[in-house]
Amino acid sequence: MELLILKINLQKYPFLQCLKTFTDATSAYFFLKNNPVDIVFSDIQMPDLNGLDLLNQSKESITSIVYITSYTEHALEAFGLGVTDYIIKPIDEQRLDSCILRLKDYLDLKYKSNLFDLSNSGDSIKIKQSHETINIKIHEIIYLEALKDYTKIVTLNKSFVTRQLLKYIMEELGVEFFIRIHKSFAVQAKYIQSVDTGKVKIINNISLPIGRAYKQNLREFIK
Repeated sequence: MELLILKINLQKYPFLQCLKTFTDATSAYFFLKNNPVDIVFSDIQMPDLNGLDLLNQSKESITSIVYITSYTEHALEAFGLGVTDYIIKPIDEQRLDSCILRLKDYLDLKYKSNLFDLSNSGDSIKIKQSHETINIKIHEIIYLEALKDYTKIVTLNKSFVTRQLLKYIMEELGVEFFIRIHKSFAVQAKYIQSVDTGKVKIINNISLPIGRAYKQNLREFIK
């Protein structure tokens, strides 16, 4: 019942996606071994493996963990382990709101600072896709596509998805070579082949939509 209540409460946050729920920490541990996540909500007292041990054994797979528990006596130890928040049952909606908004701010800042960096040479970018660091040559990027809190980077040969907002990537790349043509798309100018009514044709026979708000900006860019 408590798990169901938490799931219902979390549904009102559109930037959260529930990947999996478990009734015991051991099952959660084996899932986390192969599936790194941003946030884990966990109780303390559970069969076989408690919430504190779960954090200790899964630190590489968890960015943030929030304990929701009836036990106040574990709070000091939990914060010593680096827990993000410690909420006492029954769940208070305002308290959960505050926790979630702080988590969102923290994760946005973390990914903006750490998951996307221009390399020292200035001709490539380093992104993190899951827990893998990938080096991408800037001149090979054809276009960028916003996918909510993620961005798809399409190159001449491959596509990558990173947890980074498109606007932050555009800030890092600058506007000298890339042009925003839609709220969800930005293209590298040298790959534009033609501009028709409502769409841009680029290399590899790709057509992308032009947003109304970006038409004038595009016209000025290609003069």
